Amino acid sequence: MKNYIPISRLKNLYSHINSRRKLQFFLLLLLTIFTGFTEILSIASIVPFIKLVTEQGFSVQSVFISKIINLENKQEAIMITGLLFSFLFFVNSFSRIGLIYITSRLSQIIAAELSVKLYEAKLYDTYSNHISKNSNALIAAVTQKVFQIAITISGVITFISGTVICFCIIVVLIWVNPKIMILSISFFGALYFLIIKLGKETIRRSGQIVNDTQNIIVKNLQNGLGAIRDIILDKTQSYYLNNFQKDSFLKARKQALIEFIQNSPRYIFESMGIALFVILLIFWSEPSNSSEEISSIFPTLAALAIGSQRILPLLNQLYVNFLNVKSTIYQIDEVVTSLNEFSDKQEKNNNIKNLDINFNKSILFQNVSFSYDNKKIIFDDINLEIKKGSKIGFIGKTGEGKSTFLDLLMGLLEPNKGSIYIDNKKLEIQTYKSWQSKISHVPQNIFLSNSTFFENIAFGIDFDKIDMQKVELASKKSQIHEFITKDVQGYSRNVGERGIRLSGGQIQRIGLARALYKDAKLIIFDEATNSLDSETEKLIMNELYSLGGDLTMIIVAHRINTLEKCDKIYEIKDNKIFEVKK
Repeated sequence: MKNYIPISRLKNLYSHINSRRKLQFFLLLLLTIFTGFTEILSIASIVPFIKLVTEQGFSVQSVFISKIINLENKQEAIMITGLLFSFLFFVNSFSRIGLIYITSRLSQIIAAELSVKLYEAKLYDTYSNHISKNSNALIAAVTQKVFQIAITISGVITFISGTVICFCIIVVLIWVNPKIMILSISFFGALYFLIIKLGKETIRRSGQIVNDTQNIIVKNLQNGLGAIRDIILDKTQSYYLNNFQKDSFLKARKQALIEFIQNSPRYIFESMGIALFVILLIFWSEPSNSSEEISSIFPTLAALAIGSQRILPLLNQLYVNFLNVKSTIYQIDEVVTSLNEFSDKQEKNNNIKNLDINFNKSILFQNVSFSYDNKKIIFDDINLEIKKGSKIGFIGKTGEGKSTFLDLLMGLLEPNKGSIYIDNKKLEIQTYKSWQSKISHVPQNIFLSNSTFFENIAFGIDFDKIDMQKVELASKKSQIHEFITKDVQGYSRNVGERGIRLSGGQIQRIGLARALYKDAKLIIFDEATNSLDSETEKLIMNELYSLGGDLTMIIVAHRINTLEKCDKIYEIKDNKIFEVKK
């Protein structure tokens, strides 16, 4: 990868910022120009003020303000010029404070919007992409990297504003004393360039390590918290802690190195600035210079001192922001790549005309074949028909393709060959949305959020939009209503994180209630009772079979006796689907 500021990446990032933020950025640029103008006036106004104070023969009429206000004496001129000088500095200070506030706020808001956009991109991504990508990279991008990019955005804005203000200060200082300023700018500019040249490779490598370890840190957290039961039982806390500590400290060291390279030159240049100022004073205080000549240089020295006090921090700020962009190259790449992919998909999806699909007769698999990445074949030329209102069971060994079959049925995966028909209408991208709205899925591991029974049954719906009566009706059908209402809080009681306060059977009944709340025409049970004891499993299966009506049910299980009341039972084996005689 080339070592340069990623202008093309920044342009790409800019294209994902909405028009409102771009307008705010333009207004910020106007404020920057105004701040630069106040810098020119405030530094320029110091020269006549100091001349009035130090030079006895300096004419009041030479002061520019005399062309606007009638100045009667020198004291009046000093007072008015001094007040003007102070006023301009206050205006400049407040405009600089405004720049800092608006820059910080704008960059953080943009980062938050990009974070939301990344999360949206993942939620609306295809299921095949979900199972092929690591979630730790997304979590790191949404929670960490995008806010590092906020620092980059802030840095770019500050770089632009700093350049404008720096240019204005340089212009007025060159006007005050061209030789000294051109020499000073050349000297300090060459030093900064040399430091950037020496440190850029270290910054690039450290930035890459910081980016990579962010993904690993999130992965370590997920692994540790996801297997907490086994970790406690096996006493392997130290293993996970050591891994987390190693990567956290590596990231910290590299981040500290970046910050050191960014911030350390400032103090060197400030010392050099003071040294240069002292050298000028020594030079101008030579005995050969008359007292009039010495007093005449005070205004120039004052302007240079104030200008240096403003310009040296600005130069350091430009340097720091330059390195910020360099160090976040990899974070920018990851975020921009994800956003570009999402934009392309959105554009394609906008061109898709969604079609309604009815389910009144049957589901037909016709010559369907499927494999992941065209490698291992999962299904080879299968044919199957499922009648509306039937209860169909599927069995098969682990790895034979039971879950893949369900993913194909739900429109989460697309066959490599052949087609799936719902009432003779092909299941494809235009009909996925309509078909999936008719399906409820009850997995083996039901996710419960740390919220109320109401919110867990009417999952993914705002609390004020939940139909409470419908929740109770679904709970009664799934035989969980009595358990919930035993407690004083009833449906308003919190279930705990991942339903930690509930038994396996109670969690499965909540999953069933969630499926029934949706009013689905097809309910799919993906090994939903495998983790339950035989008695609880039998009770739940009886509840399922008692639902009746024209509700179609697909039940996947390991044990064939679980499916004894199904209309038909199929076995998935050797890339085929065979009917099992009851």
